[in-house]
Amino acid sequence: MTKSNQGQQAHHITGLYTALVTPYEDNQVDYGRLEHLVEMQIDAGVDGIVPMGSTGEAATASEKEHMDVVKFVVDQVGGRTHVMAGAGSNSTDEAIRYSVAAAEAGADSLLSVTPYYNKPQQRGLVAHYTAVADSVDIPVVLYNIPGRSVVQIATDTILELSQHPNIVGVKDASSDFKSMEKVIANTPSNFSVLSGNDDETLKIIALGGQGAIAVTSNILPAQMKMYVDLCMHASNSKNLSDWRTPLDMQYAFRNLFADLFIETNPVPVKDLMAYAGLCNADVRLPLVGLEDKNHDQLIQTFDVTKRRLGLG
Repeated sequence: MTKSNQGQQAHHITGLYTALVTPYEDNQVDYGRLEHLVEMQIDAGVDGIVPMGSTGEAATASEKEHMDVVKFVVDQVGGRTHVMAGAGSNSTDEAIRYSVAAAEAGADSLLSVTPYYNKPQQRGLVAHYTAVADSVDIPVVLYNIPGRSVVQIATDTILELSQHPNIVGVKDASSDFKSMEKVIANTPSNFSVLSGNDDETLKIIALGGQGAIAVTSNILPAQMKMYVDLCMHASNSKNLSDWRTPLDMQYAFRNLFADLFIETNPVPVKDLMAYAGLCNADVRLPLVGLEDKNHDQLIQTFDVTKRRLGLG
């Protein structure tokens, strides 16, 4: 298959992308709520939406559900913002099927997670991601999340993969800032390093990162968009005083960033969205709902965060 090389030549992934939850009703996808959540993100001006990632509970979605949700989000967005479809799997063949289906549905790019459980060697990761990127003509963002996949994408592996014309960035949740610095310094200028942990967004952008794929923006999208934009502006500025407002916002968000991971994501954010009337708190087994004590703490933190952000 001949590639168009449109990846790095035509796309630079920057800004705030929301790792969208998948709402359920009686263990089925609630498309009415999903439509509302998509519109909420667009109204807030986010730079992109990421359906069927970890936060979207892709691991417990059937193949049909996975593809149906991606197509629904693409159709609902209608070109009004970027759709980066979750398309990863620990099976390379399955990841290719998800990737091809997302591309055919009209997704703008793909988020492809490191194969989990298999514990592939680094040369296996190169072969896996190359096969995925070769299967489509849309940009691919690697997802480095050793906390879920066990295996970390090594710095040199990211550098090698960054030379593929369709691989345009990495969502990095490794907390390995030394590696991120090396990747930022040694990849093509339009290869994006994106924060994969909300609480590390400011630091990663300060190092030269290009944005974030965030969980918190499910509940506070406009405020997270402002925060990421201010971080990006400060990073590109020579005036150190430009960091004052994003640092203030980091302080305001700090406890919420932590408590949204008080139990396994997306359990806390769905609980909080239910509190706000946005969707049910339902998650699929083997995940279960938030413990009462953690619910109480999360709600208290959320209310304090809103006051610190001037939301009343």
